[in-house]
Amino acid sequence: MFDAVRFKSFKCLADVAIELGRMTLLVGANASGKSSVLDGRAACSMGSTCSASSALPPPASRTR
Repeated sequence: MFDAVRFKSFKCLADVAIELGRMTLLVGANASGKSSVLDGRAACSMGSTCSASSALPPPASRTR
């Protein structure tokens, strides 16, 4: 289990460190980086052979 995670230049997260407990609740305004934290955490759990940028698909483009 991870007890902390740090993101540097990942999506909208410039330099963020978060301590993790048995349950961690992410709360914030829209577009504050909550989903980026979850995406980065998912990339970390894939192992050291996979970088975060290659582990996640690019965001879906918006259609009008």
